[in-house]
Amino acid sequence: NNWRLGAEVSLTIPRLVVPFRIKESSLFPPNTRFLLGYEWARRQLLFTKNFFRLQYELNWKEKTNKSHTLAPVSITYNNTTAFSDEYLQKVNQFPVLQLANQPEILLGSFYNYTYNTKDPQAQNIKYFNANLDIAGNVAGLFNRADSAFDKKVAGAFFAQYAKVDFDFRFTRKLAKEIYLANRIEVGMGLPYGNSAYLPFSKQFIIGGSSSLRGFRPRQIGPGRAITTADQQVIYPQIGGDYKLEMQTELRFPLVSIVKGALFADAGNIWTRNATLYGDEGKFTKQFLNDLAVDAGLGIRVDVQVLLLRLDIGIPLRKPWLARGQEWVIDEFNFGSADWRKSNLIFNIGIGYPF
Repeated sequence: NNWRLGAEVSLTIPRLVVPFRIKESSLFPPNTRFLLGYEWARRQLLFTKNFFRLQYELNWKEKTNKSHTLAPVSITYNNTTAFSDEYLQKVNQFPVLQLANQPEILLGSFYNYTYNTKDPQAQNIKYFNANLDIAGNVAGLFNRADSAFDKKVAGAFFAQYAKVDFDFRFTRKLAKEIYLANRIEVGMGLPYGNSAYLPFSKQFIIGGSSSLRGFRPRQIGPGRAITTADQQVIYPQIGGDYKLEMQTELRFPLVSIVKGALFADAGNIWTRNATLYGDEGKFTKQFLNDLAVDAGLGIRVDVQVLLLRLDIGIPLRKPWLARGQEWVIDEFNFGSADWRKSNLIFNIGIGYPF
């Protein structure tokens, strides 16, 4: 069992508390938020994690469909204690696992921009979200690292990276209550200096009910890598420094409040180097050959205030298989209980996946 306990307190001021001017609309009052948080997490049989968070952020809108968030100061500190004997034995066998639980501090800033179509009933509906996240530059100026995990601040290794990601969605209304929804998500992270990879909390992840629905979380990638059972248990998450994800879904009515969907998903994550998962996880010029592909169908119950969703996905392409053998469509065998157990992936969710 995993246990989590946390608390957060914030102060919101209904104006921008900054020494410079930001364009804003009088129709949408901006705000400044100061946040302080702590979380304790115990992974039984493994270790205990402590997270401390401090953030100063500005939120404002240009128009009803354009919003901004700028956090000039975002600090996260995490420390791991109370290691179990079982965990220490694993680390002695595979030292790379120790990288997941070193003391770490993120001293950075981030910016978020969101745009969406004003009229949700329009024939063409667009949504765009962009994020820029930078950390460790100031600390690096005063404490330059010659290699990864070389320098510390307040007893913790400070992370150095630049990260950007984009999420674009386009939905076309084909007929009454019939929509073709599409999504593409691209993410790139550049760890450097004191970091060999993006901090686990900042890594890109893939798979699951709102991602590639034919693959379970922690099952895909990075790249062509097959993660070990120890990595899946000990690493906070199976993630990467790069991400490409594409989804398309046809949504249509069935009867009364019940609606249906047909979908296809493709994508993967990759690492910048071989530190965590070896060469199979690295991003290369052949990255398109590493894509996982799935398809499936879904049932949704729309009660206006809440939409309940059940999607069934089936993997069509498994990137970890030998070159030239990744497509598995010819292996479909619905009559086999073993095949169904391994390949019919059920996803339950609230709301649309995108």
